[in-house]
This record gives sequence, C-alpha cells and structure tokens, in this order.
Amino acid sequence: MPDDLVLAKKIMLEGDASLVVVRDGDVLFIGRSGGLKDLAKIALEEPSLLEGSSIADKVVGKAAALIFSMNRAKAVYASLISSYGLEELQKAVSGSAMRGSSPISRLLEVGSAPSRGSS
Repeated sequence: MPDDLVLAKKIMLEGDASLVVVRDGDVLFIGRSGGLKDLAKIALEEPSLLEGSSIADKVVGKAAALIFSMNRAKAVYASLISSYGLEELQKAVSGSAMRGSSPISRLLEVGSAPSRGSS
C-alpha cells in the first residue's frame, strides 16, 4: 500500500485538484474548488473524513491548519503555507508527541511560507 500522504500529494500535483484526502490507501475526497470552500464543506458535513487521513492541500493558511488539527488529520502536505498555518501545524505535531495521541503526526511542507506581513 502506498504511503497515504505521498498518494494524496501525487494526485493533487498531477491533476487539477486543490485538496485531496486519503486514508488507508483509499482516496476519500478530491476537491477542485480552491480556497476554503471544499474544506469547509467537509468540516461542516462530513468531518469524519479528515480523522486519521493524510491531506494534500495547495494552500494552507491558519484556518485550514486549525480545521486539520481539530478534526485529527494524520498528515498534511502543503504546496504553499502561511507562517500562521505552519505555526499551527507545528504546534499540533509537537503537541501530539507530548500527549501521546496524534492529531497530526507528520507534516510534509514543500513550497514556501509567506511572511506574516504578506497578504
């Protein structure tokens, strides 16, 4: 079985997806709307999709990072991540090591983190 995060990243980068959710080798969601639209829909209508899942998202800001963490995503890949988003995910990763439970156990961040002064 391929690594879920690698699979999610591959699907996102090779297709026109902006958000991909994978768990146990199964692709649970492919979003193409961009922005927070797809993620908000999942968080409001089917948050269990995120729990234990590996997620590839083109752009992760603080709101997306908080949604991933609060819904116990396992791993996150971001093509572009804000400094606030990166900070939130790093807190979730380090917090999981301290608590022994894993809201986010792995962060694979590739791309860049805009400075806090950037919009």
